[in-house]
Amino acid sequence: MISRFTDPHPDEIFYSVCARFSDRAQYRSQRSIVQELFATGNAIATVGLPSHLGRLVGALIPGHRYSVDQLIDEHTLLPFYAPFLPPARLVQLRDQMRGDDGDAIYTRAGIMASRIPLPPYLRFCPCCAREDRQRFGECYWHRLHQIPGVEVCPFHQVWLEASEICIQRRQTRYVFVSAERAIQPTPARALLPSGACHQVLLQLARDACWLLNHQVPVLASEERRRRYLHLLARHGLATASGIVHQRELLQAFKAYYSSDCLQLLHCELDETTQDHWLTRLVHTKEVAQHPLYHLLLIQLLGSTAETFFCLSPEYLPFGEGPWPCLNPVSDHYRQSMILECQITHNWKMGKRPVGTFTCSCGFTYFRAGPDQSPEDHLRRDGVKAFGLQWEEALQKGWEDPTLSLRALAGHLGVDPLTVQRHANQLGLIFPRPGGRLGQLKEELQLRSPASHVPAPTLIKAYRDEWLAAMKADPGAGIRVLRSRVARVYTWLYRHDRDWLEAHKPPRQMVSQPQVRINWNSRDVQVAAAVSAAALRLRNTPGPPVHLTTTAIARESGYLALIQQHLEKLPLTAQALDGLIETREDYAIRRIQWTTKQYKQENFYPKRWQFVKRAGVDRLAAVPRVQQAIDDCLALLQTTGSGS
Repeated sequence: MISRFTDPHPDEIFYSVCARFSDRAQYRSQRSIVQELFATGNAIATVGLPSHLGRLVGALIPGHRYSVDQLIDEHTLLPFYAPFLPPARLVQLRDQMRGDDGDAIYTRAGIMASRIPLPPYLRFCPCCAREDRQRFGECYWHRLHQIPGVEVCPFHQVWLEASEICIQRRQTRYVFVSAERAIQPTPARALLPSGACHQVLLQLARDACWLLNHQVPVLASEERRRRYLHLLARHGLATASGIVHQRELLQAFKAYYSSDCLQLLHCELDETTQDHWLTRLVHTKEVAQHPLYHLLLIQLLGSTAETFFCLSPEYLPFGEGPWPCLNPVSDHYRQSMILECQITHNWKMGKRPVGTFTCSCGFTYFRAGPDQSPEDHLRRDGVKAFGLQWEEALQKGWEDPTLSLRALAGHLGVDPLTVQRHANQLGLIFPRPGGRLGQLKEELQLRSPASHVPAPTLIKAYRDEWLAAMKADPGAGIRVLRSRVARVYTWLYRHDRDWLEAHKPPRQMVSQPQVRINWNSRDVQVAAAVSAAALRLRNTPGPPVHLTTTAIARESGYLALIQQHLEKLPLTAQALDGLIETREDYAIRRIQWTTKQYKQENFYPKRWQFVKRAGVDRLAAVPRVQQAIDDCLALLQTTGSGS
């Protein structure tokens, strides 16, 4: 029973709460702390997504104010990952954090499959640490500072600093180290207000902070995609029907984010394949993607985490109805009378959506969207039909000799030429009473629907020209023919579309060549990375780290690639073969390290003490290991250490 559990501070990560409890409890060993907190020796000191929380809450004295859900929501990183996970998977994660099965938590959260690594060291903001000490008498580890991709403090606008507490070493898996013991006074490094990358990092930190501190709805992948399409269409990167312009999206992404910034965040796009993470985000695949990817796309589209999750999932480029009637001669001018907006897509207007609005008075207008301000609600780009009421006003004004043509045009909301053209189409008298203009020139007149029908000889001429182009190159597709005889295609499309549709070349299924990964180049890169990783592990201060394939691959940042595609990386496999240690080699390194420790302490141990401290009791009988123990004990004795 835990009688005096440490009260968490605001935004304190659960690991830090346990570390402060450890400092106050003053147990002789870290394993004792784990046993006390979780009533089991199998729990480990996990920073972001801990397990065994049900055991801890159950071990608190009766009447405590803590619950498992409270600890998860307020003192772990799950709220950062939760909004981007499938709902069923989120339920499983909560159950695993509550229970004892913590092995698959990071895999189920999609963290292990991502190329974004977890921060290897606990991090802190120098300004936050100073303020915490002034407010609480001690500093602590903030959960916001431990999130992958959060490199700056959004409150003080300074860089986060890495402590010396490595959280990915096997030898520290049962150790809770408090911030008060680890953080030394450190000067803060301010961000540059003019730095584009700095502003990107600052917004990412603000978004992560908002996610941690709000009950964010968990969206199904299809609903999340609808919100992305909403924003993409607003920026001209998708159509109103949901087709994403992948090439334009990629260009916009590369223009917004510098390569250095993406490299810092480990979010580079692999352009050797068409299935990179940016493409996957805007599709409906039920695959958990790292939240950092989502936040980068949200920021690119001019939004924030808060506005994104408050966004209507339906794309409304012209806002919500009803919309105003813009017939200037009606008694309901600018009043919201139109209940429906018909949205089409006009490629001539830069792939923008076009809304058509029809009032009961017959007045029909359109405008290109999306609307950018409330004033756009009263804007029209053109009129498709004026309606009977407008035409009656035109006829009445046309017959009024006291009304000038320009005044009449102003009353009708059009230019004088439009007044004349519609007057001519309605068969009104030319010249108008009191007017000086004669009959409207034929080339300026509006044509009646009947006059739009071309002469049969003209139709035949265009058809023959199109058929001749198809015959000249039977294998050409529609795009090739359109480029060769663009004039003919345009005329037929406008005047003889049904015939053109029936006489198109068959649709060609063009299979775009898939860009393949250059495995030779990738192999050289990964082989160099594993060699450097092995060197870092070998030179890591403290007890030696066993150089296994998994340890080296994880340190290199290519764990998933090596686990899944090692057969395609022969140089990497060869490098690993020469770097990994046998159990005997690892035992000998531990023996050598233990010898150095005893030398520094000026102490000559008994053999059983030496073996236990080196952790080689199971291999002590192996000839090579036994010889190494004998040699090191003899060395310690000859250096004159006391017994």
